Amino acid sequence: MNVIDKLKELCSKATPGNWFVAGPTHLVIATRLQPDPHNGKRIATTIVEDVGGKVQAEYNAAFIACARTALPALIEYVEALEWKRECWEMLHLHNQKPVGPRSYTIWGSIDMICVTATAAVEAARAKLEECVAR
Repeated sequence: MNVIDKLKELCSKATPGNWFVAGPTHLVIATRLQPDPHNGKRIATTIVEDVGGKVQAEYNAAFIACARTALPALIEYVEALEWKRECWEMLHLHNQKPVGPRSYTIWGSIDMICVTATAAVEAARAKLEECVAR
């Protein structure tokens, strides 16, 4: 199992939904509604017992909450980039003058796959940016 597959498995086994930080104790909760410590499933409470601990606990909670949606989006982005790279490699391998009518069909198919892969990369990037902007 490669790294991407391991990360996908971790994501699939985690509590679903958007995760939010709520309350003064930096409670991380999973809910489809707005952050409310009384409405959702408790995921984690971050505690840092040192000088400046409250600020660090806030950062830790924000990271945990963001990771729930950002990691799957990042995986999708990496896979789209890999697909795009593979398409461009195919295109490069066939980067010779087409010979015969079938060559044009193959060239057009590879080109269309590359265009589709590029669109997948752009969509995955937008989804990732949306996750991080929350």
